[in-house]
Formats: sequence, structure tokens, C-alpha cells
Amino acid sequence: MTAGAVAIANDDTQFDLIRKTYSRDLNPQEFELLVAEAKHRNLSVINKELVAVKFKGVAQNFITLAGVRRLAERSGAVRGTEGPYWRGKTGGWTDAWLEDAPPAAAKFLVYRADSDMPYVGVAIWKERKQTKADGSLMALWASMPAHMLAKVAEMDAYKRARIVSESDPVSLEGDEENIAPDPVSVRVRSKQQAMNRAHAIASHEQVKGVVKAINPGMAESMTEGVVTPRDIDVAASLIEEFGPDAAYEVSKPVEDEGDPKAPSARELWRDDLRDAFKEWNRDTASYIREQLAGGGDDQGWMYADAIELAPTPTVRDRFINAAREDGVDEAVLDAAVASRADATQTTRAART
Repeated sequence: MTAGAVAIANDDTQFDLIRKTYSRDLNPQEFELLVAEAKHRNLSVINKELVAVKFKGVAQNFITLAGVRRLAERSGAVRGTEGPYWRGKTGGWTDAWLEDAPPAAAKFLVYRADSDMPYVGVAIWKERKQTKADGSLMALWASMPAHMLAKVAEMDAYKRARIVSESDPVSLEGDEENIAPDPVSVRVRSKQQAMNRAHAIASHEQVKGVVKAINPGMAESMTEGVVTPRDIDVAASLIEEFGPDAAYEVSKPVEDEGDPKAPSARELWRDDLRDAFKEWNRDTASYIREQLAGGGDDQGWMYADAIELAPTPTVRDRFINAAREDGVDEAVLDAAVASRADATQTTRAART
């Protein structure tokens, strides 16, 4: 018996019993490799934090979502999470999915200790649902669609926050049915492929704004190593699904549980801005600046809306400078400028 096996068993009989209980499809050598990797990563085979599945007779090890959560907890790099949230074809995000039909998208946020902005995983149902060869949904996806889509979003958020690498094999549940090729991974193999698809859907700046909204670790260029092909491809899919306001939809607040039809704080703020900008003068400028200064945790999206809705480029630039002085993340500012540019283009097109 190898040293790796000693980590979970005292003798060969125990080792064989554990193998047959938790990985009955593996032979002793394959199970020893699984145990060795589990020891290396300090994950539990018994708790199914690391599992092995055979494809065409070849065993491959996968980190499960339980394992990723354990790595995040132990790393000290994560100071909190938020979600999951779901949304339908229309409307906003909600923290409870009560519809019979599957949600259109799910969202999960991971906050790293070294960043004020969350790393966001957004999974779109039509792209990430798992199906069998005949096109029907796999069992868990048919019975628990919201639950499974939320797990995809959570795994994406942890990957984006660099708790596991993009290349690490991962699974949602740890059973064979749910370890299937991810449609996005199969479709996108390089940044150039992802960019080609994204640029066919939207402008470079718009895609960049959405990438920054889901990955605050990005600096100025989408060619940097921290940005993966998945980030760019997901940005394109979000624009395809949500339209020009995709960056805003990613950060859109969750609906009030008490009254889903009631306007959110952000919707009220945007209405307030539109009214103030109709009579733009020193008094309204002072009023808006005071509101921004007292925005607290909401300051980022409050500035973003002020930049997007500003009546003139001069006023817009004032808000951008003020936002930088208050330490608002550049990704938020870039997304707001991109949204403003898209709105301007739409207005011009309507007049021609």
C-alpha cells in the first residue's frame, strides 16, 4: 500500500473497502493516484471534495464544488461571497427562484481579500445546461435547474477569483452524469477565437466593459494573462443575452423580496438623476455631488449612472474625475463610459 493510501486507511483491507465505497469504478492503482492528489491538495476523498471518473476506460480526477469551497476557505484569499441570484428573460435578479421554468441566468459573487470589487460568475441557461446525447436534460438539471445553474455560476466565480485555475478539471456534484464537457470550454480554445466571436457581437470597448464588470482583476488590456478566453466569451454571451446594458445587468441590485415590482434603489437614483439633469445648474450639481459623497457601498454604481446619464461630455468628465478621487474602481467607470457611448450611437441611429 502506498503512502498516499495511508492518509485514509490503516491497512489494505480498509483501503480496499474505502475504494469500493467511494470510487468503485477505479482499480487499486487508479484509486491510489486519486488519494495521492487528494493528499497533495489537502482535500478529502471521503467527503467527495476530489473525485475520479472514467471516460472510455481512462480515469480523470476532478475537484468538486465542495472541494473548491474548502480551498477557498483555507486559502484566506476570500473575505466573503454573495448569492446565488437568478433572473428570468425579463426583470431583475432575485435570491429565490420560484418559477416552474428554468431561470434564464444565475449569478454568484466572490470577494477576494485584496479587492473591493466582486469577481462575478454569471451562467446563462441556454449555454450551460447539461444534456444527454439525445438532447434531453440530465437528471439533476431536469429536476433542479435553478440549483444546478447556480452551481455553475459559483464555480465560475471561484475560477475568476483564482481560487482554482481555469485549467483545473472541476465538477459540480461529483457523479458521472454531471461531469460533462462544458459547452463554453468546447467552443472557446483561445483568446483570439473568443475575441473574434465577441467583436462580431459588440464593439471592443463594450466587451471590455463587461469583462471588467465580471473580472475586476483585469487592468487595461484584454490580452493580459489574468483575462481568460472564458471571460471574453462570457462577456459576448452576456451582451447577446442582455443587450447593450450587459455591464449594468451584471451589477444590477437584487429585487426587494417584499415587493418585486417596487423600483430598486438604483432605478430610483436613475430617475432622480434624469430629473436633476433636466434643470442642470449649480444647485443640482451640488445636490448630486452630495448624494454621491454619501453613497457608501452604493457609490460605485451611483457614479456609473451619473456618468452614463450626464447631459454633456463636460459634466460627464467632472463625474469621472470625482469618482477617481473617491476611489471608484476603473472597471466601473469604463463600463459606464461604454454604456454612454452605446446609448449615443443608438440615439444617432434613430435620428437618421
